[in-house]
Amino acid sequence: MTSSSRVRRVLRVRGVVQGVGFRPFVHTLATTLGLAGWVCNDDEGVLIEVEGASDLVDEFGLRLRRLSPPMAHITSVEAASGTCTGDIEFSIVRSVAGGSTAHGAIASLPPDLAVCSDCLREMFDPCDRRYRHPFITCTNCGPRFTIALGLPYDRARTTMAAFEMCAACAREYHDPTDRRFHAQPVACHECGPRLELIDRGGERLHTGEGALRATQRLLVDGAIVAVKGIGGYHLMCDATNPLAVATLRARKRRGGKPLAVMVAGLEVLAGVTVPSAAEVAALLGPQRPILLLRRDGRGSLQPAWPISVAGDAADVGVMLPYAPVHHLLFDGLATRVLVCTSGNLADEPIVTDDDEAFERLGAIADAWLRHDRVIHRPCDDSVVRVVGHTAGPVVSRAVSDPDAADRTLVRRSRGWAPLPVELGNWHGEELPGVLAMGGDLKNVVAVAAGRSSWLSQHLGDLGELATYRAVRRAAEQLLSLTRVSPTLVAIDAHPGYLSARLGREIAGDLGVPVVAVQHHHAHIVSVLAEAGRAATSANHDPVIGFAFDGTGFGPDGTIWGGEVLVADA
Repeated sequence: MTSSSRVRRVLRVRGVVQGVGFRPFVHTLATTLGLAGWVCNDDEGVLIEVEGASDLVDEFGLRLRRLSPPMAHITSVEAASGTCTGDIEFSIVRSVAGGSTAHGAIASLPPDLAVCSDCLREMFDPCDRRYRHPFITCTNCGPRFTIALGLPYDRARTTMAAFEMCAACAREYHDPTDRRFHAQPVACHECGPRLELIDRGGERLHTGEGALRATQRLLVDGAIVAVKGIGGYHLMCDATNPLAVATLRARKRRGGKPLAVMVAGLEVLAGVTVPSAAEVAALLGPQRPILLLRRDGRGSLQPAWPISVAGDAADVGVMLPYAPVHHLLFDGLATRVLVCTSGNLADEPIVTDDDEAFERLGAIADAWLRHDRVIHRPCDDSVVRVVGHTAGPVVSRAVSDPDAADRTLVRRSRGWAPLPVELGNWHGEELPGVLAMGGDLKNVVAVAAGRSSWLSQHLGDLGELATYRAVRRAAEQLLSLTRVSPTLVAIDAHPGYLSARLGREIAGDLGVPVVAVQHHHAHIVSVLAEAGRAATSANHDPVIGFAFDGTGFGPDGTIWGGEVLVADA
């Protein structure tokens, strides 16, 4: 090879490219092609310098997009020529962190994802060193959003930093051929988090495997157990035990509202519903949402538990196990369906802190199955409905999801947060930093900058002081995560909304102006954003929007009801 055929190329990759095994993928791709250079995470995504024969460097660029990891989503790749240095190997180098900008850190942190099939196979293999390990994970699955303290995404900036890797885990972490190469939450029985079961008196009853077995016995006996998962606590009980379900309803002040259930497998749904292929795909996807399924109502063939958990509702909310501890709880459990409702009091945010869980859920739970991995951000379960093969809203434009057009997100949280909605150009320019506070009910906050809008997890209703505080904390965390410096704060136009009051407080702290947005207009524009129509363009005509969610404060100072508006973004 002559020196003239050797080139060095600098590649700036943006999108969901941290926490998804992208750097290990780049390392493997480069070494397979015999190329030298390095790759690192930084505030904007992933930076690559690659050197070698020009045709192989070109091939590297093609494969980078075509073969990227399944959970990655590349939004852009910028290439520039570099100066050859004579590097002879390719390496992953230390991440680089920067400061705040008006347009924010372009890197997007991936959401928490369900445990993958490879990890499940290992977890139930008696010969594997992670046999029945409740925190098994790899580069393709597990917690990300709820454990990350900031970007770039490295172990030192996660709550897993408290757990020093043992020698065996460290070998896997540094082995380019291993599935856990640079998997930040990697751990095992020897060095990872621990389970414990405590009773209502605060006494530790069991740890580890004993805690799992004792929890199973409690559930079968009709107890209510607060189980700490990935994004917070769930309250669980045997869904086939009417007394246990009624007790949970009474203690949680749930009344007759439907309760979500977690089922051991799809076979449990026999006699309850016949899910379509699209619904099965949604249930089995890496997001593992609560899916609203229509009950088929076949009388005597239907088991009793749907009536107990859903009453007369036409739908039942169902999800499959997504955390390793869920799979372990179902393994050998007599019941195949558990009530799995958020660990909170009515209308309050999901509880994540162990001491707070013991205090706030003390009047509900009979025992607590918990672990010592800190949850940095609460993240409740997402709720999805499959609406058929229609041109409906694209619920996950920032992640590869071929079935997105089939699904409507009723609640966008675990599995999606904090993925951005891509906005495109705004009047031919990038959008300045904006913090949007959302409404008072089913609150979600958002941070927009550049061409993206990052959405928080579901936060709940602001009528409770705990939720009010949680919304402020979520807004601060989202600003910190994205490194956006807002130039304004957008609030609902209703002067009495608590979300508007909070937005004015934050704007005052930041020294930026407040912009009030009419409630129903905001709803219509959000649908435009979901459909990829948020950018102002000559190709985007105004739309007729229908907003039928109740009242909203009108620009004339009166209360408006459901509205039909001609609108654009």
